[in-house]
Amino acid sequence: MEQSLDCWQIVGTSSIDYRICTGRFSCQHQLLGFSQYDAGNIWPLRHKDGENLAIVPTLVASSGETLRQLALHGLGIVCLADFMTRGDIVAGRLKSLLTDAYNGDDQKIHAVYYRNTQLSRRISCFLEFLQQKL
Repeated sequence: MEQSLDCWQIVGTSSIDYRICTGRFSCQHQLLGFSQYDAGNIWPLRHKDGENLAIVPTLVASSGETLRQLALHGLGIVCLADFMTRGDIVAGRLKSLLTDAYNGDDQKIHAVYYRNTQLSRRISCFLEFLQQKL
C-alpha cells in the first residue's frame, strides 16, 4: 500500500553569503551533493541550457542530514528538501539561494506499507504523525 503524504520543494541553501553572478551559476563555489543518489545531484534550477541543473559535487555524502551539517559549517552550497532546511533558514543559520531560478519542481513524499486487510492502529497513528509533521 502507498499513501501520498505531502510535497516538498528543493531549496538551495548555504551558511555563507555566496555571491552568484546574474544569469549564471558560478561553479567556483563548493557544491555539496549525494554520493549514491544521482537524482539528488540534479537541482531544479532554470539556466541557459534548460530547466534542471546537473551538478558535479566537490564534496559528497550519502545522507541529506550529513549534507545539511556540511552546509551549516560553511563548507558549500547544498540543495535539499525544504522540510530539512526550513528551521535553519528561519533561525538564520542557512540562507536560501537562487530562489529566482527555482523551476517549481516539487517531489512527493510517500509512505509505503504492507496492508492485507485492516490498517493497524500503529500504522495509522504513524501516518497521522507524519502528515502533521510535514
